[in-house]
Amino acid sequence: MQFGKTQLLITERIFKYLEDDFDVSFHVEAIQVNPFGEFEIHNFLIRDHHQDTLIYAEDTKGRLVDLHNLKNKILSFADVEVSNGGVNDIIYPGEDSGSLTIFSSKFGKSKKGTKPLVLNFNEVLTSNLGYALTKNNDYVVNFNQVSGHIKTLKIEGPNVEVLTDSLSFEDVYKIKYQKLATDFKYSLSEMRFDNTHILTNHSDLNLDVVFSYGPSDFSDFVKKVKLNGEVHHGEVSLEDIDKIYPHFNSYEKLDISSKVEGTLNNLRLTNTKMVSNDESLILEGDLFLTNSIEDRDDLRFRIAKGNVDIKTQVLKKIVPSPYSKSLPEDYVGIKNVNFNGDLEVSLEKLIVKGEAKTNIGNVKLDGFINQLNTPDKQLKVLISEGFAQEVKQLEGFRNINFTGEVKGNIGQKNLDVNASLNFKNLQYKKIKLSKSSIDFHIDKNSFTADFESKDTLLTFTIKINQNKTNKREEYNLDLEVTKAKIASLFPEGNHFQNNVTGVGKLKLINKPNEFTLDGLISDIYVETPKDSLNLSDMKVSLQSKGKDKNIFIESKDILSLEGEGAFNFEDLKVLAENALYKFIPGTQIRSEIANQTLVFKMQVYPTIVKVFTDQFWLDNNLTMSGVLDAKGDKGAIFAKIPSISSEDLKVDSLEITLDNSNQWINSNISIQKFKFKKQVYEDLSLLGKKVNDTLFVRSNFQSDKINNRAVFYLTTEDKAVSLGIESVYFKYLNSLWVNLEKKRNKIHYNYETGDWDFYEISFANGEQEFEFDGAVKKDHSKNLKLSLTKINLEEILPSIDSLNVGGIASGEVFFKEKNTLLKPNGSLKVEKLKINGVDYGNMVTSIEPNDKELGYNLNFNISNKATQNIDAHGEILVDENNFSDSKIDLKVSLNNLRLASLSPLGRNVLSTIRGKAKGEFTVSGSLNDFNSFGSIELKDAGLKFPYLNVDYNFVGDTKIDLQGKKFIFNKIALKDALYNTDGSLQGEINYDKYNNWNLDLKIDTSNLLVLNTAQAEDSKYYGTAFMRGFATIVGPTTDLAINVTGTTLPNTKFVLPISDIKQVENNRFIYYKESQTGDDTEVVNTGTIGGITVTLNLDITKDALGEVVIDQVSGSSLQGRTDGRLLIDIDKLFNIRMYGDLVVDEGLYNFRYGGFVNKPFTVKKGGTVSWNGDPYKAELNIEAIHHVKANPKVLLESLTVNRKIDVDLTTKVTGELFNSRQEFMISIPNASSTVSSELDFKLNIDENSKMRQFFSLLVTKNFYDENNINNTSSVITNTTSDIISNAVTEIFNKDEDKFHINFGYTSGETSSVEDLAIDDQIDIGVATEINDRVLINGKLGVPVGTKTQTAVVGEVKVEFLINKDGSLRSSVFNRQNEIQYSEEEQGYTQGIGLSYQIDFNNLTEMLQKIGLKEKKKEKPKEEEDFEITDDKMFYILPDLL
Repeated sequence: MQFGKTQLLITERIFKYLEDDFDVSFHVEAIQVNPFGEFEIHNFLIRDHHQDTLIYAEDTKGRLVDLHNLKNKILSFADVEVSNGGVNDIIYPGEDSGSLTIFSSKFGKSKKGTKPLVLNFNEVLTSNLGYALTKNNDYVVNFNQVSGHIKTLKIEGPNVEVLTDSLSFEDVYKIKYQKLATDFKYSLSEMRFDNTHILTNHSDLNLDVVFSYGPSDFSDFVKKVKLNGEVHHGEVSLEDIDKIYPHFNSYEKLDISSKVEGTLNNLRLTNTKMVSNDESLILEGDLFLTNSIEDRDDLRFRIAKGNVDIKTQVLKKIVPSPYSKSLPEDYVGIKNVNFNGDLEVSLEKLIVKGEAKTNIGNVKLDGFINQLNTPDKQLKVLISEGFAQEVKQLEGFRNINFTGEVKGNIGQKNLDVNASLNFKNLQYKKIKLSKSSIDFHIDKNSFTADFESKDTLLTFTIKINQNKTNKREEYNLDLEVTKAKIASLFPEGNHFQNNVTGVGKLKLINKPNEFTLDGLISDIYVETPKDSLNLSDMKVSLQSKGKDKNIFIESKDILSLEGEGAFNFEDLKVLAENALYKFIPGTQIRSEIANQTLVFKMQVYPTIVKVFTDQFWLDNNLTMSGVLDAKGDKGAIFAKIPSISSEDLKVDSLEITLDNSNQWINSNISIQKFKFKKQVYEDLSLLGKKVNDTLFVRSNFQSDKINNRAVFYLTTEDKAVSLGIESVYFKYLNSLWVNLEKKRNKIHYNYETGDWDFYEISFANGEQEFEFDGAVKKDHSKNLKLSLTKINLEEILPSIDSLNVGGIASGEVFFKEKNTLLKPNGSLKVEKLKINGVDYGNMVTSIEPNDKELGYNLNFNISNKATQNIDAHGEILVDENNFSDSKIDLKVSLNNLRLASLSPLGRNVLSTIRGKAKGEFTVSGSLNDFNSFGSIELKDAGLKFPYLNVDYNFVGDTKIDLQGKKFIFNKIALKDALYNTDGSLQGEINYDKYNNWNLDLKIDTSNLLVLNTAQAEDSKYYGTAFMRGFATIVGPTTDLAINVTGTTLPNTKFVLPISDIKQVENNRFIYYKESQTGDDTEVVNTGTIGGITVTLNLDITKDALGEVVIDQVSGSSLQGRTDGRLLIDIDKLFNIRMYGDLVVDEGLYNFRYGGFVNKPFTVKKGGTVSWNGDPYKAELNIEAIHHVKANPKVLLESLTVNRKIDVDLTTKVTGELFNSRQEFMISIPNASSTVSSELDFKLNIDENSKMRQFFSLLVTKNFYDENNINNTSSVITNTTSDIISNAVTEIFNKDEDKFHINFGYTSGETSSVEDLAIDDQIDIGVATEINDRVLINGKLGVPVGTKTQTAVVGEVKVEFLINKDGSLRSSVFNRQNEIQYSEEEQGYTQGIGLSYQIDFNNLTEMLQKIGLKEKKKEKPKEEEDFEITDDKMFYILPDLL
């Protein structure tokens, strides 16, 4: 057996058996087997069914084991080494399976139907082996240089099992596998790679893969063989993938895990996660690769339900070159992208649907781009919920929230794109917009865009159109602004304009080396806090041809500008700088721009200044003209302002001349008159001359006929500008000041570092001197010093409204600050300190370091002779991080500190503040959050409310407690200084660390004077008012709520003068004032009371007398007493609402006209005035009666008696206050029915007749006789007699007298029909009050004339008040009969009577008052609750509030 030939013969017999039994072909060149089973085989060969080499191996050696299994057709080998061999698996034309598959299938079952042969190999070492699967001479699979270790190899018929832990090889793509460890199983239906570990030079994978196939699938392996597996974890290098798909030029590595299924050509990777080493790419989702190996012209990559995080900087590294070539270098500021959704990419198409979140914003996309592989691309993208925080290419735009659509074609030759975007929010710099949109279209030769904003602050439309034809470009812009709330759009810019509107049109035509711009801005409207301005149209024209330019701007309200010259617009700034260089120290010509000039003239009109500010204004046009040249040595600018003013400043005739060509003086600024507050300077001039880099300036001006002068210079050194003062002599307020020549007097500013330095800025006025020096750095650190010597404060401090300070001040103050750490030090003394004329003595204050770190002692003292008015001392511990957090600890003492100096601070609200303050308290805490504890006593204190003219004294010693952040008022007693009525004040005022002040005060009174004003020319009200009730003042000072609940008391009289009546209607005799503006009557808002709301809940009683003066010239007035309740609400904008009802108890209307008509009307009791909200829509329902005596004989010819009778003239007023209706009635009391009916018929023939009778009776006291020409003389006689009667009555009576005598004169009548003339008559009336219960009224009429029929007439009435309130009374009377039927004698009527009068609102109330029904008992209340119901109306007493 040891002989080779014998062994070969045995082998050949074995192979012969295999060939016969399994129909396969084997060949061995040599074989050696020793007794130990070890063997060597050389040039082993198996041929396929086409007799081509299938399996071969040059050298194979090993060891036979388990020989006893040979009988079972099992051959087992161990320690096998195979080298220089391989497998050539060929798919022959016309066959579906490879030759290896066909070969393997033959071992499944022998021809004789016996068991298949089983080959077992253990511990196999391979070297330089290979496997190749070819089809049509092309490699499908090619593994070569296979070397390594196989632990087990089992071949059982067609089935193969391989367990290897380290194989290395190179595949068909030249990828070198350093290690392959797998549990491989092969059958006729599948290949399994379990527990597989693949390690290449760049990649490392752990996976399980199963290839499934049918008998014919190997014919198209990459398309038909299905695989299913999972990559558990691993790292894939794009360098390896580039060898399979050569479009990556990157060494990026991706950590990967995924489930894999499909075919090699159409691969699905589900639950995939890929992460790059630096996490610049994180991909999660389902991936689909289509045509990844074959048909790569249609390669497609798709992500479904993907989540991709990627940094844009790595896109070019990981995106295949067909796509990466078209990627931009910059992505509009996008650095990070997170995409959720579906994405599909092919060589010619990109489809996207999902949401992308980036570092600048988010967007939802749904669209595609077609024809990626061509120069011309098609796109359509729908955008929803787009948001961009900031876009690099859109400078200034932020927080863009948008939706829209973009579609069209993009290409070098074919450009046609339409876009429509809607912006929910859009911010440009400080402008925040909502509800805006833009639509645009762009193609190769044109561009159009429509931009619209419907924001609540900015509403406008912009239309832009651009067209290109040959070398001509035309641009058109149409702009319409319907709302631009500038102040609200730029809240931090302090813009003055509230609203701006207008329409603009611009047209630009651009040609090579030539362009024209024409524009018109019209319908310009600007609303400012003080004005509403309609500005005239503005025309704009610019023309350029080469360097020749023409500028024209014209508007009658804004400005007019004309300019022409040879220049470039981009050089305008340089032209201006060169023209001004001789007026700026240290500056030189910025640059040489040859052959450029600009000649211009301009006018600025006063109206345009009102658009931008109300801090100053022009009284006339500003004019300016000049020449700007390229070199700057011929430049000149001339400006003239006739007058410019502000609240504190006024400048007249300001002229400015800047002339570079003048060799003596480069600048001349002159002002005829300069007024600053109360100081006036005249003939001011500033002359400037620049020598080298130094600008010398000389100034002369006059004040109060005193010549003032100043000489100073400006120069530059070491990147800094220095101002030096050589000589100054000027008058300020009431003192003359000169500079101290021995001092440096210099200011230094470094414009590179931003640092300021002050060197001995010193001035003197006699003994008065001050000096200031120090430094202020760019980082806001400071080191400053101020020295004062005998400074008269009254001379240097301007008179501030409500504050006048005087005294002699001396001392030094040091102020240091670094990194917000303040280090103050110094002392100041003021002798003869006066505040608002009150002498307080001397003030001494100091701050100096103590022995504590950052600790300072504070001392503040005001003393008058031996009395210390204020003494405060303590310390402050400075906080080095924040000065406002520094700790303070002070003890403060007050000793008879006079409060009179506070009076001017009260302005028109408080005056005559008086008294002295005494007490002690402490102040501790931080500067921004401190507390006070102690008390203050006020002695002889008081104050006055000038607009009410009430003066209150604080009764006794008033004490105020300080408790933390509270000032507590402990029931301070108040007493008015005139009538000694009193009340009390209690509550507290508190504050917090943010300087928010809150009030919680209450005033109680049983009788307090609240108004005491006399009539003045401009009085809106006057009178005297007393009230019982209480008032609360509650809330922060910015939102105070004042609530008043009270009742009017006796001696109250309120007068409301109404004047300037625009129109008197003929049918009215009671008139009301309406606020007027021009010719149109409108209700005018009386102003704003700030953050205060007022609620007044008032009981109006008949104790109060109200009077409305209808006409102050004639004296017509309406006065009366009422009962009722009013609720008045006044909001922060002084909008007033009134609710309540007033019932007239008694009233009188005095109608006076022309100085000779004086007719009183008595207002009937029970009339009402009601309010239900609008104070100017009060509902009136009142009647007024005027009593006259007139003879009815002119109307009743059948009447035989010639006598005057009582006639009542009644008017009824109903309806709204300013839209009332009047009814006029004439009635005759005590007349017989016959006379009454006849007169009623005569008086009511028609309305005109009745009105003539009414006013005839009112003015002449006679019925109107149209046939009597003496009516005019009757008017004169009666009105004259009224004037005389009133004058005599006022002489004999006073308001407080109980006995009144009234004189009257009644003119007689003449008759042309009968001789029944009536003589004139003198009337004497007597009214007296014997006591509280007996009233007597009497009248005596004495005829004056020659008629014998006349007789003395006497009447008397005596009333007895049976009960206290006078509702039950009896009377005895004697009166003359109204109708006399005999001329011979006078008729009288006598009688007695009993009357009882009650007031009631309904039947139940009447029965209760007369005792027929029991009144419900109510629990007593300490204070009446004022319930406000819906039917309550409301009234206001203007300005009394």
